[in-house]
Amino acid sequence: MIVTHRTDITLGFEARFKHEVLFNKYLNFLHTVLPSTAEFTEKDWKG
Repeated sequence: MIVTHRTDITLGFEARFKHEVLFNKYLNFLHTVLPSTAEFTEKDWKG
């Protein structure tokens, strides 16, 4: 997961999870703590 600021992409962080359940909990948490104006782009990242 990579989270960046929309207008300043130098602001952000990366998070990695070994288990999909933990990833989904973290993603749900982000949806609750970020403001309603936050924009989300979610897509599969295959590497």
